[in-house]
Amino acid sequence: MATTSQRSTALWTSTAVLLSAAAVAGASLRLDELSDEAPNVIGNLGLGLILLPFLALFVGVVCLVLSAALVMPTVPLARRLGRSATGRADVWWWVPATAVVEAGLVAGAAAALGAGPGASLWCWATVTVALSAAVLTARLALRDTWRGRGVSLFLRTACGGAAAVALTAAAWATAYGTGLATVYEPPRMSPATLAGSWSDGHGGTLTLADGGLATASGLDEHDGFGAPAGDCDGTGTWEFDPGDGPSAQQTTLTLSGCDDVATWWYVLGTEERPKLYAYRGDPDSWDLYILRKQD
Repeated sequence: MATTSQRSTALWTSTAVLLSAAAVAGASLRLDELSDEAPNVIGNLGLGLILLPFLALFVGVVCLVLSAALVMPTVPLARRLGRSATGRADVWWWVPATAVVEAGLVAGAAAALGAGPGASLWCWATVTVALSAAVLTARLALRDTWRGRGVSLFLRTACGGAAAVALTAAAWATAYGTGLATVYEPPRMSPATLAGSWSDGHGGTLTLADGGLATASGLDEHDGFGAPAGDCDGTGTWEFDPGDGPSAQQTTLTLSGCDDVATWWYVLGTEERPKLYAYRGDPDSWDLYILRKQD
């Protein structure tokens, strides 16, 4: 019969495992985003580092709740399943077998909420690994061999999690340092390469002439909250500022009669397929209005 101290140790050590798994997954996703075509990927990483303490506190609370609500009940469940199937209550591999089923339920819920097949599969694999590790750690904490040594087990678990996060960061640093992965940078543009016709793919076009004349036809207008505010048909001027780097390139657009068309446009895409984008409403919403260069 497990003591209160052992159950407390099991709860906290499994929470440490879940938090470590969340940190590894979060770091991997965040570092992988550096190669994605997205606005200011380096700045986004810096903002994430600033918010990291608050995010860690929130995720830690969530992991504690999940440990109490999901991990701790899974320990006796796996034990009962093992006893029913094999007559033995200490068959460890019933833990990952049970976790596979529970993770499948979580992935199914994610799919029902709109996640695609790839995201659902990633969710299933991640939850299976994290839940299996957490339950196995909790199961270990409940054994008599660790009675009275809960602090030692928790510290070992926390140090192992920190090492896993450090190894993940080192692996990604090696990938970017050796060229296996590359940090995304938008293409370098100039007034000559910007000149031409740009389309939003839905009938709206923006034509930038060599002399600085801009002409819009059916270009979407959005209010300060990103909500549609009609179409723009008008003329005006445009100017290009190369900035201090590819991510700082800015095209300033002034159109008469189009008060709700974005004024500042930035560069995305590749050298072969450049894009211009502007924010719809609050930049923190990541809602982009994208125009593609027409041949």
